[in-house]
Amino acid sequence: MTRVKVSIGILAMLLGISIFTSLWVNISCEKMLREADCIMELWDMGEQEEITGRARKLEGDWEKFRRFAAVLVNNGRLLEIDRISSRIVHLAESGDDGVAADISEMCHMLGALKKSETPLPGSIL
Repeated sequence: MTRVKVSIGILAMLLGISIFTSLWVNISCEKMLREADCIMELWDMGEQEEITGRARKLEGDWEKFRRFAAVLVNNGRLLEIDRISSRIVHLAESGDDGVAADISEMCHMLGALKKSETPLPGSIL
């Protein structure tokens, strides 16, 4: 009977960690998606200085997220977003039109990451 209780405890702990991880990834990705949408709106208005500040904030948010996510999420999903994140500030500072394309690509990848970490019956079974 003790083994059954220990096994149930371990399964409950793993389930709790899984739920926490899923919520944390979803909340963090949603926060970065809102920031990226704000950058896109500023890009449309031509607010270059504000774009640079927001791009730095987005890069900082990504670095903070990635530090912990690398332990919890498959690293292959993070590499491409990491590459894009490292270019955004430079492109924003130089006023390059590529910043809009990179922000759009980052939004798409963050959305895919968020969706892949959401526990749905199809992804669990």
